[in-house]
Amino acid sequence: MGVNALTETHPMENNDIGKVLSKGYYVTLGAIATLVDTLQSEPKRQQAVSSLQSNIEQLLQELANKGVSTEAEARSYVDRLVSPPAKEQTVETQATSVPSDDIAELKELTQQVAELRAELAKMQDASQS
Repeated sequence: MGVNALTETHPMENNDIGKVLSKGYYVTLGAIATLVDTLQSEPKRQQAVSSLQSNIEQLLQELANKGVSTEAEARSYVDRLVSPPAKEQTVETQATSVPSDDIAELKELTQQVAELRAELAKMQDASQS
């Protein structure tokens, strides 16, 4: 869904100021999303500099389109947060007994892990001193 398609059904379509403000809003959202993407990657930074040097009108349209998609993603995210939780489903499981040998082995392993953690903590304290 591009900006042109959006402005055709946008409530402010009857006046030019509304269209300009709407497009400005999406350009801003697209610019912010692009800036975040660009700051996170060196190749994207280099590509952005080259892109800025090319056709500015094309860039504005791309930013506006990205703004539209970013807004749609944000609305979807907020709708998921606000919507009532899905109906919980109950899953029935049947517990089986664990042999006492396994329980004893698990307790022993748990004790060994606790001892190893304590030893590691001591080693870390010693190396920091």
